[in-house]
Amino acid sequence: MLNVYVMGLTGKMGQTLTQEISNSPIFTLERSISDPIDVIIDFSSPDGMVKALSLALETNTPFISGTTGLLEPHFDKLKTAAFQIPILHASNFSFGMNYLVHVLKSSKPLLEDFQVDLFESHHRSKKDSPSGTTLELIKTVFNDSEELNIHTQRTPYFSCSHKVEFSSEHETISLSHSSKSRIPYAKGALHAAKWLTHQTPGLYTMEDVFDSEILTSP
Repeated sequence: MLNVYVMGLTGKMGQTLTQEISNSPIFTLERSISDPIDVIIDFSSPDGMVKALSLALETNTPFISGTTGLLEPHFDKLKTAAFQIPILHASNFSFGMNYLVHVLKSSKPLLEDFQVDLFESHHRSKKDSPSGTTLELIKTVFNDSEELNIHTQRTPYFSCSHKVEFSSEHETISLSHSSKSRIPYAKGALHAAKWLTHQTPGLYTMEDVFDSEILTSP
């Protein structure tokens, strides 16, 4: 069994994580940091992430964070802490989304002459715009020198979708991902947490988890 402490437990992702942990045969939710903890998962706020990271360092515990809206000083703290403990930060834990990134990275060299449009849709309560996932797409698949058109939409109901559209004068190619609930993100975070407990100190991404799954699959 792996004992999990969740920062941001009362938030929407925290509640979904609680549900998934209760249904899991290998995870137990610990509500006190004084209990033995195998991994800390953070879905809170930038300030909450800093607090959770400090707890992880104090207890020498692997640390997972899905908090978005982080600034450069926050990432600097993660990079420094990664010399002591294994850390994985991701803006999106869905395996479907990470598969989309994998496909985009492999196909992008063939589409250099196409115009690129990125579309995202989220609930209007989401504070960061563009979303962390869109920013991660730009960082990992594209680069700052490329001309990208970003289109954001905020709706009154649950929505989490991303689409990348490559257009030329005569054709359009669209690659997209959408989720119907927060469950894929909770499942992905727990899968990453299990993986991270076997890693040495360092700063990891979901791409590392995804690549290891590809390499070890039969």
